[in-house]
Amino acid sequence: MSRALLSGIMLTSLLYRDENLIMTEPFVLTVHYKAQQQDFTAWLLLQGFTHKIKVLINRTEVFFEPDEEGGYRAVKMPWQEMHELEKIDKQLLSQIQLKIQDVVK
Repeated sequence: MSRALLSGIMLTSLLYRDENLIMTEPFVLTVHYKAQQQDFTAWLLLQGFTHKIKVLINRTEVFFEPDEEGGYRAVKMPWQEMHELEKIDKQLLSQIQLKIQDVVK
């Protein structure tokens, strides 16, 4: 994750912190999907040497983490129901993944 993103989001807009997790104030990810511009609220979550991006999609929290190829992948958290995540269009998830990669670079 770039230092610019970290300093622009984490250091200036810290929302929540405990000894294991830092969560920033929300920011907006704008993606073009099905010929429309859509805005999604997102948060940067920092934990140790890693991070996740939490994105709210139709009242469902979707977590994205870095993958081995330098991109991002959606991941299921232990408390989440798989059937809720499966309702989200895979093309939309792909567009959000690409936007996250673009923002982080």
